[in-house]
Amino acid sequence: MVGKKVAREMLLPSVCEDDGDEGHEEEMLGGIRSRPPSRPRNVYSRGSVDVQTVVRASGSGVREPSYEDEDGADENDKEEEKDEEEVEEEEEEGGQSSEAVDGQERSRAGFTADEDYDTELEPEDQPASYDPTGKARYLEVCKMFDVVPVSYFLRNVHSPELSMMHHGLGPQGSKALAVPLVTNTSILKLNLRDNGMEGEGGAAIADMLKENLYITEIDLSENRLGEYGIKALASMLLENTSLISLNLSGNHLDERAAKHLALVLNKNQHLQHLDLSHNRLGEAAGEILGPAIAENTGMKSLSLAWNCIRGKGAVALAKGLAANIFLQTVDLSYNGLAREGATALGEGLKDNNTLEELNISINRIPPEGAVHIAVGLKANNNLRILRMARNPVRSAGCLAVLKAVQGNPSSSMEYLDFSDISVDQEFEELLNSLKDTLPNFRKKKKKKSSMDVRSRLFNRSHRGLWRTFFLPGVQPHRSLAEKSDSGWLSSVFGHKVDARKDAHSNLLSKKATSGLYKIQFHNVKPECLEEYNQLSTEVQRELHNDPDYPCEVVGSWNTWYGDQDQAVHLWRYYGGYPAMMECLNKLRHNKAYLEFRKKRSKMLISRQNQLLLEFSFWNDPLPRPGPNIYELRTYRLKPGTMIEWGNHWARAIKYRQENNEAVGGFFTQIGELYVVHHLWAYKDLQSREETRNSAWMKEGWDVSVYYTVPLIQSMESRILIPTTSSPLHVSAGELRWLFKPNGIQSIFRECGVTRADLSPCREEAMDLHILDHRVRVTSISRGGLQHYTHPLIKLIFLRNRTRCKFFSLTETPENYTVVLDEEGFKDLPPSEHLQVECSTWLPLNVVSNGNASSSSQAVGVTKIAKSVIAPLAEQHVSVFMLSTYQTDFILVREKDLSVVIHTLAEEFNIFQEVDGESLPVHSQDVNNGLQGNGREVPGSTLHPVLIPKNQFCVMSLDPNTLPGIATTLIDVLFYSNSPKEDASVADLECKFFSFSLIDGYVSLVMDAEAQRKFPADLLFTSSSGELWRMVRIGGQPLGFDECGIVAQISQPLADCDISAYYISTFSFDHALVPEEDIMRVTDMLQEQRKGAGC
Repeated sequence: MVGKKVAREMLLPSVCEDDGDEGHEEEMLGGIRSRPPSRPRNVYSRGSVDVQTVVRASGSGVREPSYEDEDGADENDKEEEKDEEEVEEEEEEGGQSSEAVDGQERSRAGFTADEDYDTELEPEDQPASYDPTGKARYLEVCKMFDVVPVSYFLRNVHSPELSMMHHGLGPQGSKALAVPLVTNTSILKLNLRDNGMEGEGGAAIADMLKENLYITEIDLSENRLGEYGIKALASMLLENTSLISLNLSGNHLDERAAKHLALVLNKNQHLQHLDLSHNRLGEAAGEILGPAIAENTGMKSLSLAWNCIRGKGAVALAKGLAANIFLQTVDLSYNGLAREGATALGEGLKDNNTLEELNISINRIPPEGAVHIAVGLKANNNLRILRMARNPVRSAGCLAVLKAVQGNPSSSMEYLDFSDISVDQEFEELLNSLKDTLPNFRKKKKKKSSMDVRSRLFNRSHRGLWRTFFLPGVQPHRSLAEKSDSGWLSSVFGHKVDARKDAHSNLLSKKATSGLYKIQFHNVKPECLEEYNQLSTEVQRELHNDPDYPCEVVGSWNTWYGDQDQAVHLWRYYGGYPAMMECLNKLRHNKAYLEFRKKRSKMLISRQNQLLLEFSFWNDPLPRPGPNIYELRTYRLKPGTMIEWGNHWARAIKYRQENNEAVGGFFTQIGELYVVHHLWAYKDLQSREETRNSAWMKEGWDVSVYYTVPLIQSMESRILIPTTSSPLHVSAGELRWLFKPNGIQSIFRECGVTRADLSPCREEAMDLHILDHRVRVTSISRGGLQHYTHPLIKLIFLRNRTRCKFFSLTETPENYTVVLDEEGFKDLPPSEHLQVECSTWLPLNVVSNGNASSSSQAVGVTKIAKSVIAPLAEQHVSVFMLSTYQTDFILVREKDLSVVIHTLAEEFNIFQEVDGESLPVHSQDVNNGLQGNGREVPGSTLHPVLIPKNQFCVMSLDPNTLPGIATTLIDVLFYSNSPKEDASVADLECKFFSFSLIDGYVSLVMDAEAQRKFPADLLFTSSSGELWRMVRIGGQPLGFDECGIVAQISQPLADCDISAYYISTFSFDHALVPEEDIMRVTDMLQEQRKGAGC
């Protein structure tokens, strides 16, 4: 064995072993810090050979280390000194060659020849010359450890790449190999795969790498290193700065090893490629490694395949990968991401702009998980390769991912792998429809060049299992996006876009309004500022209040800090560019305005203007109580970064809402491009400082700032003082005369205008439309929801593939009520968990002014209580009500249609839709007189009501914004069913969520708590912003045959002129009334029950 001194000189502590004799130390072998010895050294030898001396061929007088016999060391010291002196004298005189000296010394010392050693090496004619490869040292250390030298190593020791896989080195052989590698300067890439080195051998290699600065890539896979070996390697990686690639695959690593790896990932920023696949890391390791991966700034590729990472570990890992902004390639295949991990990964893909290749094959990802991934891909511009093979995503999941890529004009996707995933006929139909727009499509061949790969789009097997999808580098997804598809999924994941216009105007701006903004910067002569303000105020007020001009002043200010003597004006044009041009054309003929311009020109030094659009995730610029100062922060971004800026600020704005400081956010459309303006309001400068500092206390704000700062070229801040006439500075009471009646909905809300006030007044004649839908009413038990998750997701997100045009899903504490047309009903498989009302129902819709369009403004349910609900109740026609934000649907049984027509013919013009065309319907004869449906008159039942404490929101969602809601919508509908911990709260609140998708219009009803789960930047385009309270009708489940249930609530509400939404479900009915009217409703219902003697 080698003693302590030997190991210390070789700088490999892991090779050091004690021989048990503390008083005896061997001489060193000559490591990288040692110089060649001046005389032969005694080391262990085999047989009876005592001493050996090796002389370099160069004749330099420096000899390689030799072996000495422990027993004869003292006896031969004097003889060796004498021999050495004689050799040196002879070499100095040149009397003898080194070979002669070598022969003489061998003869005197009794050395054996090289061929006497039992190795696999062939004898050489001449001694090996010295070089920095460590070849000679390797031979000697092999003798020390009693291992056979590897001839392959000796033959290739000069190569830059050395592959020594499957050589069976073991721990001792690995130690022997580590010694010469300390000083080797030739090998740059080393492959030691499958050598059984275990922890001891791994520690020796780790010690070697602390000293060797030439090896940049090393493969230590399949060596059973365990925690001991990883701990040593982790210590090495904290010092080594030259290693860029490390393969630790198949080394029996578990969560204990993960702790050491996490330390490395946090500290080492030089390692670029790390392979940890085929280990046993598990769930706990995922939780450990996730945060470390997020902090790493050096790695470009990471493999964690085959590691049993699932559950919380998968979620933590996905979040870490999403937060890392340096990784380019990630392999997570053969783990257990499942739905939770896919959700986290999908969220991360929205913001990650560096990841290029992702492998999540065989991860038990369900269809809803694929939808989460698709939502991330919709916003991801950098991912080129995605592998999702052998996941149970089904056809729906594959289609969602493909649609997301298709609908992203900036996507870089080139390769999609859906190997071994069964798809249905719908997917094949989509593929066939794509062939016409993809001329490069053909099946994948067995052999292909790299150019062939880029020229192929899709490939499938001959057994209906879809294989690999290639998207050519020429971005064929733009051709895909040009295909017309009015279906739901098309509008969600693949609406037709133009890369430049959609990236800014459509994706970032508020599509609910056609508002266009103009900002003016007027630099005024100092002596004219007061006169300028007075003159501008007069003209602005005239234009602002003139209904002939579709524009208004949002705000006017003078700069306090920034460019001095500057006036800033913000205008809004309703109707976009046409409205602006209308204003300009009228102003050209306005003599007063032309005179104003002449006077103004004499006061100005310079002026500048820009046309702006408003960010969708910012507040509307509403007045607020003053006095206030305003800050206009202007950012000039790097070209091409506007979308990235919007993505980050959509998440950051929620951190700046607490003090109501966010006024408006805008970006330029004409003028200096890639300019962003953020407008903030504060009480004073001290309030500004405190408010801005408080944002840094919120978790997540620092991350948003970190990612947005690199996007900025320059920035500027102006502190503004509002002028006396600035609309942003007036009181709420002045809004009634200051703002025009065609202003945005938020202005009306500030004036106290409700949804009922916005509805058109009833004309003398109303139209009743019998829609072209045959509807079924069903109920899914809460315990059976898991059996219907897939068909319901299909109906919600793939409406164009199901031909379902009428769909509503309402969750109540008892069950899920699903109302859908007969085409959609085919997708619900029968089971013990599904209840179906036996009748077929027809939806009726009341519209005003004879407009037969389904998009017409509908009359509220209380407005039709006396004209529709009450008359039908008198004729004992049972109705099933379904209110959406857009309109109110009255569902009646198909067999009662003739009675409905006869009853309502005098009040309404009746039309029936047939194949999309509205045809007039005339009154039908009634067989049984007043009781038109032939039923016996049932006794009137006054049902008890319950008024829960929670508040509700009624909203309409633009289908094009679904990528921002899909993830949360699935969670709220299918995975947010856990009961409240506080039983008292659970008794006072009612679980209720309604989603309707009818003829392409989306309506949502949810409580305020559920709404907070949705992204803060989500634009509910038609939301009134009002809060509603629920009146739940029925103590016991209601019967479908009972008439007058809706009438007993809607008629009193109509008498009091209280607006209401009404949603019937399979068991109970629900009315939603405004928050401010709930006390009136409560009193009214109590009086009603008293009058009935209840």
